Amino acid sequence: MWCHDPNRIVERRDAAARVLRSGIMRMSDAELVKYAANTERLLFRRPLQLEPAIRGPEAFVFAGEHDVFTPPNEGRRVAGAFERSWFTTVTHADHLLHLQQWDTVIDLLLRFIARDLSEAVPGCTALERVRAPAYAA
Repeated sequence: MWCHDPNRIVERRDAAARVLRSGIMRMSDAELVKYAANTERLLFRRPLQLEPAIRGPEAFVFAGEHDVFTPPNEGRRVAGAFERSWFTTVTHADHLLHLQQWDTVIDLLLRFIARDLSEAVPGCTALERVRAPAYAA
Protein backbone atom coordinates (compact mmCIF):
# COMPACT_ATOMS: atom_id res chain seq x y z
CA MET A 1 0.00 0.00 0.00
CA TRP A 2 2.94 2.33 0.24
CA CYS A 3 6.02 3.16 -1.77
CA HIS A 4 8.99 1.04 -0.72
CA ASP A 5 11.44 2.63 -3.16
CA PRO A 6 14.22 4.13 -1.00
CA ASN A 7 15.14 6.49 -3.85
CA ARG A 8 11.79 8.29 -3.62
CA ILE A 9 11.35 10.85 -0.89
CA VAL A 10 8.27 10.12 1.22
CA GLU A 11 7.86 12.24 4.34
CA ARG A 12 7.02 10.34 7.53
CA ARG A 13 7.15 7.04 5.62
CA ASP A 14 8.17 5.03 8.67
CA ALA A 15 5.61 6.67 10.97
CA ALA A 16 2.79 6.04 8.49
CA ALA A 17 3.87 2.41 8.10
CA ARG A 18 3.87 1.99 11.89
CA VAL A 19 0.34 3.41 12.14
CA LEU A 20 -0.89 1.03 9.43
CA ARG A 21 0.86 -1.99 10.97
CA SER A 22 -0.46 -1.09 14.42
CA GLY A 23 -4.02 -0.98 13.10
CA ILE A 24 -3.63 -4.31 11.35
CA MET A 25 -2.09 -5.95 14.42
CA ARG A 26 -5.13 -4.91 16.50
CA MET A 27 -7.67 -6.43 14.12
CA SER A 28 -9.61 -9.52 15.07
CA ASP A 29 -9.44 -12.56 12.81
CA ALA A 30 -12.79 -11.61 11.26
CA GLU A 31 -11.61 -8.04 10.64
CA LEU A 32 -8.39 -9.30 9.03
CA VAL A 33 -10.38 -11.50 6.64
CA LYS A 34 -12.56 -8.52 5.67
CA TYR A 35 -9.53 -6.25 5.30
CA ALA A 36 -7.72 -8.76 3.08
CA ALA A 37 -10.83 -9.38 0.95
CA ASN A 38 -11.43 -5.65 0.49
CA THR A 39 -7.79 -5.00 -0.43
CA GLU A 40 -7.82 -7.87 -2.92
CA ARG A 41 -11.08 -6.58 -4.40
CA LEU A 42 -9.51 -3.16 -4.92
CA LEU A 43 -6.30 -4.54 -6.38
CA PHE A 44 -8.00 -6.78 -8.94
CA ARG A 45 -11.02 -4.66 -9.84
CA ARG A 46 -12.00 -3.56 -13.29
CA PRO A 47 -11.38 0.14 -13.97
CA LEU A 48 -14.16 2.46 -12.89
CA GLN A 49 -16.71 3.27 -15.55
CA LEU A 50 -16.68 7.06 -15.48
CA GLU A 51 -19.12 7.97 -18.23
CA PRO A 52 -21.30 9.84 -18.65
CA ALA A 53 -19.72 12.84 -16.94
CA ILE A 54 -20.94 13.65 -13.44
CA ARG A 55 -22.88 16.92 -13.41
CA GLY A 56 -23.45 19.04 -10.37
CA PRO A 57 -20.98 19.07 -7.54
CA GLU A 58 -17.48 20.39 -8.00
CA ALA A 59 -14.89 17.77 -7.09
CA PHE A 60 -11.35 18.01 -5.76
CA VAL A 61 -9.14 14.97 -6.23
CA PHE A 62 -5.57 14.68 -4.98
CA ALA A 63 -3.07 11.86 -4.69
CA GLY A 64 0.39 11.27 -3.30
CA GLU A 65 3.00 11.65 -6.02
CA HIS A 66 4.46 8.20 -5.20
CA ASP A 67 1.16 6.38 -4.63
CA VAL A 68 1.50 2.85 -5.99
CA PHE A 69 -1.99 1.74 -4.88
CA THR A 70 -4.01 4.50 -6.56
CA PRO A 71 -1.51 6.35 -8.77
CA PRO A 72 -1.91 10.04 -9.62
CA ASN A 73 -2.92 9.31 -13.22
CA GLU A 74 -5.90 7.33 -11.86
CA GLY A 75 -6.86 10.27 -9.65
CA ARG A 76 -6.64 12.63 -12.61
CA ARG A 77 -8.90 10.25 -14.57
CA VAL A 78 -11.46 10.30 -11.75
CA ALA A 79 -11.31 14.11 -11.63
CA GLY A 80 -11.94 14.13 -15.37
CA ALA A 81 -15.25 12.35 -14.85
CA PHE A 82 -16.72 15.44 -13.18
CA GLU A 83 -18.15 18.38 -15.07
CA ARG A 84 -16.12 20.66 -12.79
CA SER A 85 -13.10 19.50 -10.84
CA TRP A 86 -9.58 20.17 -9.65
CA PHE A 87 -6.62 17.85 -9.36
CA THR A 88 -3.17 17.98 -7.79
CA THR A 89 -0.54 15.66 -6.39
CA VAL A 90 0.94 16.00 -2.93
CA THR A 91 4.72 15.86 -3.10
CA HIS A 92 6.78 13.52 -0.93
CA ALA A 93 3.77 11.31 -0.21
CA ASP A 94 2.28 7.98 -1.28
CA HIS A 95 -1.07 6.31 -0.57
CA LEU A 96 -0.88 7.20 3.12
CA LEU A 97 -0.62 10.93 2.33
CA HIS A 98 -3.14 11.85 5.04
CA LEU A 99 -0.61 10.54 7.58
CA GLN A 100 2.53 11.70 5.80
CA GLN A 101 1.47 15.21 4.79
CA TRP A 102 -1.50 15.98 7.03
CA ASP A 103 -0.72 19.71 7.09
CA THR A 104 -0.85 19.85 3.30
CA VAL A 105 -4.04 17.74 3.16
CA ILE A 106 -5.73 20.07 5.66
CA ASP A 107 -4.58 23.11 3.67
CA LEU A 108 -5.99 21.59 0.47
CA LEU A 109 -9.35 20.81 2.06
CA LEU A 110 -9.69 24.25 3.66
CA ARG A 111 -8.87 25.97 0.38
CA PHE A 112 -11.41 23.83 -1.49
CA ILE A 113 -14.13 24.52 1.08
CA ALA A 114 -13.35 28.25 0.94
CA ARG A 115 -13.26 28.06 -2.87
CA ASP A 116 -9.76 29.51 -2.83
CA LEU A 117 -7.86 27.39 -5.34
CA SER A 118 -6.53 30.34 -7.28
CA GLU A 119 -2.89 30.03 -6.25
CA ALA A 120 -0.29 27.32 -5.73
CA VAL A 121 -0.51 25.19 -2.62
CA PRO A 122 2.82 24.56 -0.85
CA GLY A 123 3.73 20.87 -0.98
CA CYS A 124 1.71 20.21 -4.14
CA THR A 125 2.16 20.24 -7.86
CA ALA A 126 0.32 22.95 -9.77
CA LEU A 127 -3.45 22.84 -9.35
CA GLU A 128 -5.13 21.59 -12.51
CA ARG A 129 -8.62 22.63 -13.52
CA VAL A 130 -10.02 19.42 -14.99
CA ARG A 131 -13.17 19.21 -17.07
CA ALA A 132 -15.01 16.22 -18.38
CA PRO A 133 -14.47 15.97 -22.16
CA ALA A 134 -18.18 16.39 -22.91
CA TYR A 135 -18.19 19.74 -21.09
CA ALA A 136 -14.83 21.18 -22.15
CA ALA A 137 -15.07 24.86 -22.94
